[in-house]
Amino acid sequence: MIKANTFHVEDYVYSAKITSDLVLGKDFRFQTTGGYESPIHTITGKKFEYYYLDLGLRKSILKKKGSLYLKFADAFNNMERERTNTSSKDIISHHTSKAITRRVLLSFTYKFNKVASF
Repeated sequence: MIKANTFHVEDYVYSAKITSDLVLGKDFRFQTTGGYESPIHTITGKKFEYYYLDLGLRKSILKKKGSLYLKFADAFNNMERERTNTSSKDIISHHTSKAITRRVLLSFTYKFNKVASF
C-alpha cells in the first residue's frame, strides 16, 4: 500500500510594474519601466525576488506621424530569471539562472492617415 503525503505551503506573492513618461521639449519623451516580483516559498525551498528597470527615449519625426524609440532593457543588468534554494532530507541545492536580458532595441513607428498628439 502506498501512503500519500500531503504538503501545504501558504504564502503571499506579489508583483508590481510602474511606467513613467516624461516629456522633454517638443519632440522627445523619456520613458522608464520598472518591475518587481516577490519571493515565492515552495514545498522544497524558495524562489527569490527579481526586479528590472528599462530606460527609453522616443523622438517624434515626420510631422508627428512617425517616431523612433531607443530602449535599454534591463539597464542595470540585474534581472536574474531564476534563483532558488531547494532543500530536502537528502539534498541542498542552490541554483541561479541568468538569461541575456540586457539589450538595446531600436524601433520605428509610422501612423497612416492620423496625426499623433506627440
